[in-house]
Amino acid sequence: MIKFLYIFLICVNFSLEIDICPYTNNGTVDYFKEIFLGQCYYYINVLNRDKCEIINSNFNCTNIWMEFSKVVLNKQPCSISSNDYKNYLDSTSHSYDTDKSIFWSGTNFMAHQISRLMNYWTVEDTLGQCVSYDNPFWNAVSINFAKKATKEILVVLNGTRVDGALKNSSTFYRFEMPNLNFTLIKKVKVILLHLPDKPKFETCKKPKTLDSLRKLVEGNNAIYECEDENFYFNSLLCIQNLQSQECRRNFPFINKSIRVENQSSILGITFILTFFIKLFI
Repeated sequence: MIKFLYIFLICVNFSLEIDICPYTNNGTVDYFKEIFLGQCYYYINVLNRDKCEIINSNFNCTNIWMEFSKVVLNKQPCSISSNDYKNYLDSTSHSYDTDKSIFWSGTNFMAHQISRLMNYWTVEDTLGQCVSYDNPFWNAVSINFAKKATKEILVVLNGTRVDGALKNSSTFYRFEMPNLNFTLIKKVKVILLHLPDKPKFETCKKPKTLDSLRKLVEGNNAIYECEDENFYFNSLLCIQNLQSQECRRNFPFINKSIRVENQSSILGITFILTFFIKLFI
């Protein structure tokens, strides 16, 4: 199966000419080209030196820089479109597990925790985490990520968000959802999370915004599934919300550790819960 990974090699202030309109910045940081090339070599030769996908891809950092600079340098941000990044994305593509794709909206931290535990991929995982949201570059890589997804995909959404789990202004709704390739995708599973101690605005049994996704999936003869009471994912939420009343009820031993105010005890709880989540999901 042909698979692709789009690497974003720039861990610098995204005030280069890719900002959202109106144009209010003063251009890129000093030595931007050198920073870009340094990050490219670091990504290839240090961070991923043991990964065969990277080693066998024969990346050329100079060519990658040339393709990127053609798009962004000496241009007003409002003149750049997502389509302008095609050659750049082609120059940075390599294999990854497209059948382990996670999409998210309103669940940034949790989606990435789930991807690490399950060995799945978010779009940020393919970009080395260095990203600025809601701009033509981000939209371009999101569209490409969606187009390459295969088999069963996960969509991690926030059921406590008052404007809906499937927010119509989100990147997933505007750019990723319309570009899902249902000749390759056979199942879409929604993981609907609810923050501890927060009202549940939307649930799988009482959808308010999710029906548009369900209709899209089923209309393309794929399987739609929604889950919002997953014990292991709720446990993962509690790792980040040990003070919540809901988590204390579900995990009584948390109370003792918090009363003792022993940081090592809390870290121990985190480790144990993470271990069991990893074991069973």
